[in-house]
Amino acid sequence: MATSEVTFRWATVTSTSPLAIKMDGDSAALGLIPDSLIDPLTLSPGDRVRVEMSLRKVVVHGVANGVSRLISPRISSDVPSTYPDGVSVFSVSSAGSFFPYAYGTVTTVYDSIHRAFQVMVEKTTGQMVTRAADNDVWQPWTSNTLPSRLGGDPFNPGAAQLVENGNVNDLVYTGFYRTNNMANGVNSGWWFIEVIRHNDTYIYQRATSLTSSTTPTLNRWKLNGTWSSWSYLNVFNRASGSVAISLSGSGPYTGSANVTFPAGRFSGTPSPSFAAHSGSPQSEHDITFVPNGTVGMTINYARGTNFTTSIYWSAIYAP
Repeated sequence: MATSEVTFRWATVTSTSPLAIKMDGDSAALGLIPDSLIDPLTLSPGDRVRVEMSLRKVVVHGVANGVSRLISPRISSDVPSTYPDGVSVFSVSSAGSFFPYAYGTVTTVYDSIHRAFQVMVEKTTGQMVTRAADNDVWQPWTSNTLPSRLGGDPFNPGAAQLVENGNVNDLVYTGFYRTNNMANGVNSGWWFIEVIRHNDTYIYQRATSLTSSTTPTLNRWKLNGTWSSWSYLNVFNRASGSVAISLSGSGPYTGSANVTFPAGRFSGTPSPSFAAHSGSPQSEHDITFVPNGTVGMTINYARGTNFTTSIYWSAIYAP
């Protein structure tokens, strides 16, 4: 073989630490450690590899079909730098792996050592999910099979993405989420969170109770990098109820009762209206109130006969 002559042959990996290969047609592995253009730790014994051979060097260029396997278990929370660059085929069916699918291919692309992007394609259905990482921290998996499932949960197709025990301040990408026990949420219960993003400093969030049809929806904004407090949507700047007022005196008979509005319901002092009802109708009566801002009010009632009377009230604030 001339000094400049280079040939390519197939070989089989016999060991990965150190890397050892057996050339096709040979009865034993080469007696040297070959150079490799791919990470030997992404190889497994038995892998078929393409090898460059010359008088001066032996170099592994790639794996048959361009595919390598992870030789150690991987879990979804592993930092990006532990994944090999390129395509990996592996099973993630072991408990605690937290991958969307039990079998598939994962392609990892690096922008830098701590910034990466991954695409996972399920083995049989071809369903695809993606995620990105910055500073070695993965973002949640998102489904790319149906565009309408923005921020969808690949573990529960068609559902909003599940996020628990985190921080609502970190939900900064446009999408739909199911949240529980989250810091900076409305409370620690179950909430649907909708997110609309302009950029890092301007974001809108809306929170709707997952477990109650009577709990009002709230929203908030991130404006110039600062989150506002949660407030009820304008459509819910109203409240209603009733209170029983016992009367005293000698005519007209009078009484009063304090009303407390639901916390956070109003962003300004509301305007109330009233209706009285008792077992003894009375045409001559008088209802007045003393406002207490967004907190509540005191209702004063007077009538000509002494009957405990229910006062039905409704309060509305229109910003």
